[in-house]
Amino acid sequence: MGAAKEWYSLTVGRVEGHWNILKEKLCLRFFPLHRVSALRIESITFKQREEELLGAAWARYIELISSGPDLGMPEAMHLQHFAGDLRTDSAIFLDKASGGSFWHKTVSEGKPSSI
Repeated sequence: MGAAKEWYSLTVGRVEGHWNILKEKLCLRFFPLHRVSALRIESITFKQREEELLGAAWARYIELISSGPDLGMPEAMHLQHFAGDLRTDSAIFLDKASGGSFWHKTVSEGKPSSI
């Protein structure tokens, strides 16, 4: 049995059906503040790797921001941090694909359906 399943089995009965208490205990156990802070920093300092395709970079970014609890950052900020450190060729492609400067798009215009 995985650690999370084992923890759940031992904890669920103790919270007597109070979902918020269970959620808080889960976050404290598996996503302590230092881990959430590290994820936030990693998402803010995200950089596209050499030779990494734009789609692969996007998939890696989505995996990163989805690997823990909500980071408390608006979608616009996620898009800015992702697009801000793309390689030049990918940034140009993103501008062309979005029909103009990506930086002048609204969140709904710039956001792919997977965020």
